Formats: sequence, C-alpha cells, structure tokens
Amino acid sequence: MIFDEVFRIGMGFPGGMALAYAVLDMRRLAAEQLDEGGTSLAAIGGMVGTFGFGAFLAMPVCIIWGFSRQAQLKAARKKRERLPEPIRWLGLPALLVGIVCYAIVRTF
Repeated sequence: MIFDEVFRIGMGFPGGMALAYAVLDMRRLAAEQLDEGGTSLAAIGGMVGTFGFGAFLAMPVCIIWGFSRQAQLKAARKKRERLPEPIRWLGLPALLVGIVCYAIVRTF
C-alpha cells in the first residue's frame, strides 16, 4: 500500500516533467536540428535527462511520504482500527506538479 502511493508520486512527477519537455521543447529542438540530423537522439536524450532530474527532485518527497504513511499505519494497527485505504489519485496531481515545475524552470 505504501509502495503504491510512493510509486505514483515517484513516477508521476518526473513523468510530468518529461511530458512538458516533449510538448514545449520538441518543436524547437526539431526546428533547430532539422538540417543537421540526429534530432531523435537529442530529443530522447533530453527527455531521459528531464525524467532523471524529475526523479531526483521527487526522491525526498517520496521518502518523507513513505515514512509518514508508515507511522499512520502503525498507529492504526496499535488501536486495532481498520487500515486506511491507499490514496490512488496521487499520480495525477504529481504529474500536474511536474508539468508546472518544468514550465517554471524553463522560463528562467
């Protein structure tokens, strides 16, 4: 359950950054390198680099989220309460935050 939530955050944020790179910068990159060739290699390399940078930024958030959820689950087990349901919608907000962060970073 914790891994599911952390995975959704950890893949959604860098996925959003890579998607924003694909949407915002691919046309510019293709226009610049149309005559030189190698467009696809540069585009894929940039997307992989952006995804890696997003994963690096998401790592502390994932670790903090995992430890906080673990504490909640331990407290619920001690009180013999029903365990909370996993939060399944975390991936989409993480994706949107990744898109916004890339757009902000790109402007500077």
